[in-house]
Amino acid sequence: MKLKEIRLKNFGSYKDCTLDLRNLMDSPIILVIGDTGSGKSTLLDGIVFALYQKVLRYQSREISSVRRLDALEDEETFSEIVFEISDSSRNITYSVKRILKVIGRNNEYSVEIKEDGKEKGGGRRELSDQISENLLKCDYELFTRSIVLPQGQFSAFLKSDDPRQRREILEEIFPELRIYRRIKAKISERLNKCSNYSEDENKIKELEEELSSLLGEIKENVKI
Repeated sequence: MKLKEIRLKNFGSYKDCTLDLRNLMDSPIILVIGDTGSGKSTLLDGIVFALYQKVLRYQSREISSVRRLDALEDEETFSEIVFEISDSSRNITYSVKRILKVIGRNNEYSVEIKEDGKEKGGGRRELSDQISENLLKCDYELFTRSIVLPQGQFSAFLKSDDPRQRREILEEIFPELRIYRRIKAKISERLNKCSNYSEDENKIKELEEELSSLLGEIKENVKI
């Protein structure tokens, strides 16, 4: 997946912004820099919102918080991204636009997908499933753990000198890693049992030796 363009309207701190990345598509790294509050993270929020109708910093019921505060009632909020995906034979350009409209006290969401300029039909849920299952082949959880990491967590991981803290941060980002802690606990439990068995076995041998010695003494006394 190579990003070509990001467009945000009434989204976060952006009134109407278009970021053209076509000249940077072949660059191995793209660095976005700016002062605190300048909207760097909002660009990432826009990408995630367009693809999944979710944003890392907001809970599901607060997702409408992405709407710019001074947006007029009849103005829509949207995030649109254009990206390229390569298959075995050609490069395909997709456009995904996620729209939020405020109608009275209700929020109405819709999504539009174009493949090489041709709009794909279907309802919002069907099109959303196409994005995760067919286009990207990863759901929201996987996308936000392997591609767009939660803000600050990876920085905390890099700066931490405590192995235990680094492990805990990794487990927050990748919950599946917790299975290895359970495996380790099971192995330790088995080893302790083996250790106890080994100790018991040594005690049994000592008792057998003492018993053999006593039997020898008894035999000698009986002969006398």
